[in-house]
Amino acid sequence: MQRAGFLAGVTFVLGAILGTFVIAPFVHRKAPVVQSPPPAVKPAVKRDDPFVTALAKGNEAMDAGRCADAIAAYDQALAMRFDADVATDRGVCLRQLGDRQRALTAFEFVTLKAPSHWKARYNLTAMLLELGRVDEARASFAILKRQRPNDESLQAFERALAIP
Repeated sequence: MQRAGFLAGVTFVLGAILGTFVIAPFVHRKAPVVQSPPPAVKPAVKRDDPFVTALAKGNEAMDAGRCADAIAAYDQALAMRFDADVATDRGVCLRQLGDRQRALTAFEFVTLKAPSHWKARYNLTAMLLELGRVDEARASFAILKRQRPNDESLQAFERALAIP
């Protein structure tokens, strides 16, 4: 009888080991679903992004030809975060108002912060050419041409800079 009890115990232990370490890893069980308690307070409604609001005001003013208002709105947007498109549009407005030096500075800044920004590089090249800084315009154009080698809008620059 003692032997039967011993064998039963060994069988139980072997079964537990076999079940735990050999069979259990292959049995897929669903994880228990734990329900989280309902939130006590609903999340606040997301308000409009102030950057987007300022940008929209700037774009609206620029489209209406109110460049001074557009610059003010773009300055608000850029105070929140840098955006190459916004900074370039600000430079375009400065240029339209005749503030060529500040426009040039704006385009230079954008090309430093975002060297691959094509629109800023294009405007920088045009501004340099307009200011008679032909050698710098040629250097800027060379970068522009590498960025967009087959762009037909660059042909006017090629003619103006007498680049073969």
